[in-house]
Amino acid sequence: NVSAHACIIFFRYINLPDAIGLNSNFKLRDIQLASLFIANKSQKVKKWNRLEAVLEHAYRVFYPGSLFNPNSEEAKNWERRVIKAEKTILSALNYDVFWTGVD
Repeated sequence: NVSAHACIIFFRYINLPDAIGLNSNFKLRDIQLASLFIANKSQKVKKWNRLEAVLEHAYRVFYPGSLFNPNSEEAKNWERRVIKAEKTILSALNYDVFWTGVD
C-alpha cells in the first residue's frame, strides 16, 4: 500500500501545471523519496519508518554494494534535500496527499 500511495503522490505532483518550475531545485530521486516518505507517514496500518531508514533502503537500491553511513555529511545533505522536497510537495498539493476513491 505504501508504494502505491507513493506513486499516486508522485504522479499528482509531477503532473501539476507548474511542476517543471517546482522541480528545477530538486533531483527526481529526491522527489521520489519524498513521495515515499510522505506515503509512509500517512499510512495508518503500521508504524512509519524514520527518514534514515527510508534513505538507508534507497541507498542500497541506488548504490548497490556501498555502505550507508547515516552520520556522514552526504547522508545529512540527502536528508535535508528530501525534507525540502517533502515540504514543496505538500505545499504544491495543498497537503492533500490522497486520491479520492483510492485506498
